[in-house]
Amino acid sequence: MPQSGADTAAAVQLQDVGDTVVVQLKVDTDVSQADIQVEGTAQSGNVAQLQAAAQRFQGEDLGSVKDGNGRCVLHFAAQLGRQDMCRHLLDEAHVDVNAQDEAGETPLSLAAGAGQLPTVMMLLDHNADVSRCAPGGAAPIHRAATSGSTEVLEALLAAGADVEAPSTPGTPLLWAAGSGKSDCVKALLAAGADPHATGDANVGTVLMATATGSTDVVNALLAAGANPNHAANGGVTALHAAAESSQPDMIKLLLEAGANADVEDEGGHTPISAAAAAGCRQAVEMLLPRTSQPAGAHWTVDSLIQEAQQAEEAPAPSGQAEVSIPEPEEPNPDQAAQHKRRGDEAFVAKKFLQAADAYSQALRHDTRSHLIWANRAASNLRLGRNEEALEDARRARTLKPDYTKAWYREGCAAQALERWEDAAQAYFEGYRQEPTNQEIAAAFQNAVAEGQKRHQQQKAQAGAS
Repeated sequence: MPQSGADTAAAVQLQDVGDTVVVQLKVDTDVSQADIQVEGTAQSGNVAQLQAAAQRFQGEDLGSVKDGNGRCVLHFAAQLGRQDMCRHLLDEAHVDVNAQDEAGETPLSLAAGAGQLPTVMMLLDHNADVSRCAPGGAAPIHRAATSGSTEVLEALLAAGADVEAPSTPGTPLLWAAGSGKSDCVKALLAAGADPHATGDANVGTVLMATATGSTDVVNALLAAGANPNHAANGGVTALHAAAESSQPDMIKLLLEAGANADVEDEGGHTPISAAAAAGCRQAVEMLLPRTSQPAGAHWTVDSLIQEAQQAEEAPAPSGQAEVSIPEPEEPNPDQAAQHKRRGDEAFVAKKFLQAADAYSQALRHDTRSHLIWANRAASNLRLGRNEEALEDARRARTLKPDYTKAWYREGCAAQALERWEDAAQAYFEGYRQEPTNQEIAAAFQNAVAEGQKRHQQQKAQAGAS
């Protein structure tokens, strides 16, 4: 982040572009760069260290010291549950208790999402706004719904939070259902949450919970009167989802609750055909007696699976394509690490062209780091280089298949290219790695809806020609 000849500037930097929570307070001057690494300050709640570091900012308002995502020290301290740190920042440094990052998240929202009850109570005592968020974004109660802490939920509700607070992915109940947090689902239902609520792409609570595989959550929703046959955009029901992912216990539960095995989505697929196409034998066996057969048909489990797989025989979508990892031109891990640090600093300073160049230099020396590929993907996305971002993200998730951010960035790049099926697959894989991430869930739902819209347009065009 050095800026030759620039005025004094301050920032909070997170190593690996947000992939760790070690906070570095950095100050640049026109003469030199001073790194004030307060190792673990936010984690340990060491107020004295923070005070000493803050003095180096020459009167800079500590609340204005932010990272590349617009988060200040209070955001991190609240998320980590460091009450002494938060109290000092609020009472002595006068940091705004309702400070919002670029996504609209407040310290209360982050503390609630982390289930930090004492910190939540302290922030509420300092008049934190229970409803503050970006338009369509997550309010503290949405984050609390995914935390698993009913105590945090109850504290927010007692402070006036809306049990039906809207957001793009849906109400708090949808967030809790989509994260598989049964205690939070039950607490929200007890507080009057609507079990019929729907979110983005018209996804209902039962379908959202089915995607997590939580029969406990689905049981609670059905007992509260949720409709097992509610269809999202495209006609997909919870039974479709359970069949395709071969969840026998879920299929049994839904059928007993009255789920319709004959329902078709907009593509004409029934739950049994979805199960057969996925090769889920047990699901096909369970659904066969409950599914109406066409006149003259004599279905068997084997015949259904064979026919479905023959119909599906085609090259795999490019979103799941195998990608190769090139060898480094000049192997040197130390040089790669230095270039990566330059890239991280440039990214935090929103100098995305410089960041991409630094990551490219790092890759000349080390091509086995998923973080370098993922961070260059993030830079390329900011630059609108979507094809390059797609390739970088795929290499990152090839090296580390459980790295959620790589799948998410792959989805973002495919979405920008309007490759909706690829985007949906990438988002789905990311959601499988992190089922509490409602941002990825909403992105997946949107990609599915857009893909179905594109399919219907193509069918209409073909019919008119």
